[in-house]
Amino acid sequence: NGVRASATSQEWKRFARSSYVVFYYHRIGRGGWPGQEHLDLDVRRFERQLRLLRLLGFRPLSPDELLAFHADPGTALSPRRYVLTVDDALQDAVHALDRHGALRPLVFVNTSGVGGTPPWAFGKSVADWEELKAFEAAGGIIGSHCRGHPRLPTLDPDCLRDELTGSLRDILARFPEAPPLLAYPHGLHDERVRSAAAAAGYCAAFTTEPGRNGAGIDLYCLRRIGLKDWDGYAAVLWKALTGEWLPRRWGQLARARKQVS
Repeated sequence: NGVRASATSQEWKRFARSSYVVFYYHRIGRGGWPGQEHLDLDVRRFERQLRLLRLLGFRPLSPDELLAFHADPGTALSPRRYVLTVDDALQDAVHALDRHGALRPLVFVNTSGVGGTPPWAFGKSVADWEELKAFEAAGGIIGSHCRGHPRLPTLDPDCLRDELTGSLRDILARFPEAPPLLAYPHGLHDERVRSAAAAAGYCAAFTTEPGRNGAGIDLYCLRRIGLKDWDGYAAVLWKALTGEWLPRRWGQLARARKQVS
């Protein structure tokens, strides 16, 4: 009550009622991905998820709007705002997003794997630079997922610096307007990694830790929640509203139903 009484209506709205959710995906395609089902999403289910969000009144939040919200103390957000992100820039995911440029989707690229089939892609192809340029031309945003796909906290200072500064340099050389945004590979980070990301010139970085993002969050610890192929409409709504994983038993039942079907 004391905090509420001392805050202006705008301050209260910003810190108590303004937040957004960030979704992340990996592969979006057809045909399945045996052995990697936790990373795979059928493109038809992806389209249904987007349609549900639209019907429920959720609106996309662009990276520029996200950064403006955190930078401007006078800015407030509806809680029905979301950011759409994809890690690894797998070719079929990039193509699936080409038609959704109006949503300002954000694809995090491992620059050493562009156009190839690196080990961390488990046999899938990564989009090449021309495909990424077409994605940007359609309205998409390119961000960094480092050069390789390392576990950043395990790297020595020189390797850490190269992964962070090198990938950002690779991206800006081809996409000069790209915002300096990072997604930590495997979601792994610590204080040293976060400090190195800031020193490399990134203005924000995304984890894979669940939750919504409010005005007071550390910009180098932005939270995200994954949407899965076995998520039905109720599960998508739960994640959109809370930013959290499903309660354990609910999640187990949803995945089991998917495996049976």
